[in-house]
Amino acid sequence: MKKTIIALLALAGAAGASEDTVTWKQLTLDNSDIVTQSMKNGTLTDIGNARKVTIDEENGFGSLTNGSAALGWSENVTLDQSWKLTFTVNSRRSDWSNSVLFSTSASIDTSRNNNNYTADGYRLAIKSSEGALALRDGTTDLEASDTMIISSNTPIALTLVFLAKQDSERTDLGGTFLVYVGDKGENGDAVVSYDVDERVTFTENSTTRLWTNDGSNGYEKYSNIALYSGGVVTVPEPATATLSLLALAGLAARRRRASR
Repeated sequence: MKKTIIALLALAGAAGASEDTVTWKQLTLDNSDIVTQSMKNGTLTDIGNARKVTIDEENGFGSLTNGSAALGWSENVTLDQSWKLTFTVNSRRSDWSNSVLFSTSASIDTSRNNNNYTADGYRLAIKSSEGALALRDGTTDLEASDTMIISSNTPIALTLVFLAKQDSERTDLGGTFLVYVGDKGENGDAVVSYDVDERVTFTENSTTRLWTNDGSNGYEKYSNIALYSGGVVTVPEPATATLSLLALAGLAARRRRASR
């Protein structure tokens, strides 16, 4: 009987758990193929705000002080499953005017004298004046942190995770965006958590970008940039877990009756 109760509790815990753990592999940052030019009127033209991150030769971390930058990596890996981006950001202003820190895509703005990227897709942004972090789809807030995260001239470590999910039949279930604050990273509590119904790819070398929000002298400056690849989280089906619990409960009831 005792063993049955322990088994029930263990299965209850498994049913309550929504996801498996992901094993992360740090990627080697590489600037060799970063897109900084585009075709304009038949001429290859520099993209005005496109930069390359500065990569520290000793530890492999990246930094960015102006413009916007894509990330590339040496490994033969396509980030169409789970991925994780970590960095330290230091903002030098107190009114952020909804500054975008990161976006999953970008578009070319040809209205300027030279081509410039503008943020598009899912965005991690600082809410104006509040210093809260917001996850957005375009300009629409999906979820924001309850408290102020960003303070002027104060470096803060951030971890952005996209967990790709599938069911037991390997059907794509989209994924979850998670944002963590501080050096603990995922060992802390997420300040933003939002489910999306599509797989979000981290595009190498091109339109998935970090933003300093000023072409010449960035308002937001980045250090300790690192990127990680992961697998796919398998989410147990609620019906399967519930039926298993009911079966064990019935077994426990039969054992109780038999022991009387």
